[in-house]
Amino acid sequence: MRVPDINDKKLLQLLKLLGNLTAVKVPVNLGDERFLIGRCWYNVWAASQEGRGDIVHGWSLWSIEKGILGQHHSVLRDKSGTLLDVTPNKIGSQYILFAESEKHGFDYENLKSWLNVKCEDKDAKTFIQLNREGKPVRNDILDVVRTRMRFSDDDECQQIRQLVPFAGKGN
Repeated sequence: MRVPDINDKKLLQLLKLLGNLTAVKVPVNLGDERFLIGRCWYNVWAASQEGRGDIVHGWSLWSIEKGILGQHHSVLRDKSGTLLDVTPNKIGSQYILFAESEKHGFDYENLKSWLNVKCEDKDAKTFIQLNREGKPVRNDILDVVRTRMRFSDDDECQQIRQLVPFAGKGN
């Protein structure tokens, strides 16, 4: 997995199908040990509650072995308007490509997130939605669905509720 070229054909097609979105480079700030990989929604919510900025939902975009992966993601917009990713990533990149989307938010109380999306075909016309385990669930990107997240165990629940006290209370 790596940060894709901003002009990649599959990336541009994915952005178009997600709603004519635009990707921008966003720096990653690894200054807070509480913020863990895979918990962007909670990390950003906690940072926003500390007055560090506003939550912005959208998609982080990655080149994968056979194509492009769009992961539902959240970043912070600081008081100057600059986007900042407060969540570390698996590859240790100092920046990500991010596409802001007001349409694709996160439901904190009910833990509902958008499914990840990937494009593998050479013509960038077929997109597959992936569940939390990375397994395909749909082929129609125009009907992107949301899925309910689950805490994997009590420790994960407690760690997340330290950042977002009401997370999952709507379940």
